[in-house]
Amino acid sequence: MKGEIAIAKRIESGLDKMMNSILECPASIDILKKWIDQVKLQEINLREIVDFDEYFNEENDPYSNSSKRKEIQKIINDKKKALLKEKQQLMKEQGIEIDKEKLEETANEEDVENESFSISIIEEFYKPEILKKLR
Repeated sequence: MKGEIAIAKRIESGLDKMMNSILECPASIDILKKWIDQVKLQEINLREIVDFDEYFNEENDPYSNSSKRKEIQKIINDKKKALLKEKQQLMKEQGIEIDKEKLEETANEEDVENESFSISIIEEFYKPEILKKLR
Protein backbone atom coordinates (compact mmCIF):
# COMPACT_ATOMS: atom_id res chain seq x y z
CA MET A 1 0.00 0.00 0.00
CA LYS A 2 2.76 2.47 0.92
CA GLY A 3 4.59 1.57 -2.28
CA GLU A 4 1.52 2.34 -4.39
CA ILE A 5 1.08 5.69 -2.66
CA ALA A 6 4.73 6.55 -3.25
CA ILE A 7 4.42 5.66 -6.94
CA ALA A 8 1.24 7.74 -7.28
CA LYS A 9 2.95 10.72 -5.65
CA ARG A 10 5.93 10.41 -8.00
CA ILE A 11 3.64 10.25 -11.02
CA GLU A 12 1.72 13.30 -9.84
CA SER A 13 4.96 15.17 -9.17
CA GLY A 14 6.19 14.29 -12.66
CA LEU A 15 2.95 15.54 -14.21
CA ASP A 16 3.22 18.78 -12.24
CA LYS A 17 6.81 19.30 -13.43
CA MET A 18 5.79 18.59 -17.02
CA MET A 19 2.85 21.05 -16.89
CA ASN A 20 5.01 23.73 -15.27
CA SER A 21 7.65 23.29 -17.98
CA ILE A 22 5.05 23.56 -20.74
CA LEU A 23 3.44 26.63 -19.19
CA GLU A 24 6.80 28.37 -18.71
CA CYS A 25 7.45 28.22 -22.45
CA PRO A 26 6.18 31.35 -24.27
CA ALA A 27 5.47 29.36 -27.44
CA SER A 28 3.14 27.05 -25.48
CA ILE A 29 1.26 30.02 -24.06
CA ASP A 30 0.90 31.48 -27.57
CA ILE A 31 -0.53 28.20 -28.86
CA LEU A 32 -2.99 27.97 -25.95
CA LYS A 33 -4.14 31.57 -26.54
CA LYS A 34 -4.59 30.85 -30.24
CA TRP A 35 -6.69 27.75 -29.47
CA ILE A 36 -8.85 29.65 -26.98
CA ASP A 37 -9.47 32.41 -29.54
CA GLN A 38 -10.33 29.82 -32.21
CA VAL A 39 -12.84 28.15 -29.88
CA LYS A 40 -14.42 31.52 -29.03
CA LEU A 41 -14.68 32.35 -32.75
CA GLN A 42 -16.08 28.85 -33.37
CA GLU A 43 -13.28 28.05 -35.80
CA ILE A 44 -12.57 24.84 -33.89
CA ASN A 45 -14.53 22.79 -31.38
CA LEU A 46 -13.44 22.70 -27.77
CA ARG A 47 -13.35 18.90 -28.02
CA GLU A 48 -10.41 19.27 -30.42
CA ILE A 49 -8.24 20.46 -27.54
CA VAL A 50 -10.01 18.94 -24.51
CA ASP A 51 -10.33 15.17 -24.27
CA PHE A 52 -13.91 14.94 -23.01
CA ASP A 53 -13.91 11.16 -23.40
CA GLU A 54 -11.09 10.91 -20.90
CA TYR A 55 -12.17 13.46 -18.34
CA PHE A 56 -15.96 13.56 -18.50
CA ASN A 57 -17.03 9.97 -18.84
CA GLU A 58 -19.43 8.47 -16.29
CA GLU A 59 -16.59 7.20 -14.08
CA ASN A 60 -14.53 10.41 -14.04
CA ASP A 61 -17.27 13.02 -14.34
CA PRO A 62 -17.04 15.16 -11.21
CA TYR A 63 -20.70 16.02 -11.71
CA SER A 64 -21.99 12.49 -12.37
CA ASN A 65 -24.37 12.51 -9.41
CA SER A 66 -24.75 16.21 -8.95
CA SER A 67 -27.09 19.03 -9.76
CA LYS A 68 -25.07 19.85 -12.91
CA ARG A 69 -25.77 16.41 -14.35
CA LYS A 70 -29.43 16.75 -13.38
CA GLU A 71 -29.47 20.14 -15.07
CA ILE A 72 -28.19 18.58 -18.30
CA GLN A 73 -30.81 15.84 -18.02
CA LYS A 74 -33.58 18.40 -17.51
CA ILE A 75 -32.45 20.40 -20.56
CA ILE A 76 -32.50 17.26 -22.72
CA ASN A 77 -35.89 16.13 -21.41
CA ASP A 78 -37.42 19.58 -21.90
CA LYS A 79 -36.11 19.69 -25.49
CA LYS A 80 -37.53 16.23 -26.19
CA LYS A 81 -40.95 17.29 -24.88
CA ALA A 82 -40.89 20.55 -26.84
CA LEU A 83 -40.00 18.69 -30.06
CA LEU A 84 -42.83 16.22 -29.48
CA LYS A 85 -45.33 19.07 -29.03
CA GLU A 86 -44.00 20.81 -32.14
CA LYS A 87 -44.35 17.57 -34.12
CA GLN A 88 -47.94 17.16 -32.93
CA GLN A 89 -48.77 20.74 -33.88
CA LEU A 90 -47.25 20.37 -37.37
CA MET A 91 -49.12 17.11 -37.95
CA LYS A 92 -52.36 18.74 -36.85
CA GLU A 93 -51.79 21.78 -39.11
CA GLN A 94 -51.10 19.51 -42.10
CA GLY A 95 -54.14 17.37 -41.39
CA ILE A 96 -52.07 14.26 -40.72
CA GLU A 97 -53.87 11.78 -38.52
CA ILE A 98 -52.13 11.27 -35.21
CA ASP A 99 -51.79 7.70 -33.96
CA LYS A 100 -52.90 8.25 -30.36
CA GLU A 101 -51.49 4.91 -29.17
CA LYS A 102 -48.06 5.56 -30.66
CA LEU A 103 -48.15 9.12 -29.37
CA GLU A 104 -48.82 7.90 -25.82
CA GLU A 105 -45.89 5.45 -26.10
CA THR A 106 -43.60 8.28 -27.18
CA ALA A 107 -44.86 10.59 -24.45
CA ASN A 108 -44.43 7.90 -21.82
CA GLU A 109 -40.85 7.04 -22.76
CA GLU A 110 -38.55 7.38 -19.80
CA ASP A 111 -36.80 10.66 -19.38
CA VAL A 112 -33.04 10.75 -19.77
CA GLU A 113 -31.59 9.84 -16.40
CA ASN A 114 -28.47 7.73 -16.28
CA GLU A 115 -27.55 7.74 -19.93
CA SER A 116 -24.07 8.62 -21.05
CA PHE A 117 -24.18 11.98 -22.73
CA SER A 118 -22.73 12.56 -26.17
CA ILE A 119 -19.49 14.48 -26.40
CA SER A 120 -21.27 17.39 -28.10
CA ILE A 121 -23.74 17.72 -25.20
CA ILE A 122 -20.93 17.59 -22.65
CA GLU A 123 -18.91 20.10 -24.67
CA GLU A 124 -21.78 22.60 -24.94
CA PHE A 125 -22.58 22.33 -21.26
CA TYR A 126 -19.01 22.74 -19.99
CA LYS A 127 -17.74 25.14 -22.66
CA PRO A 128 -18.72 28.39 -20.87
CA GLU A 129 -17.19 27.16 -17.61
CA ILE A 130 -13.95 26.06 -19.29
CA LEU A 131 -13.60 29.26 -21.33
CA LYS A 132 -14.24 31.35 -18.21
CA LYS A 133 -11.36 29.59 -16.46
CA LEU A 134 -9.06 30.11 -19.45
CA ARG A 135 -9.46 33.89 -19.68
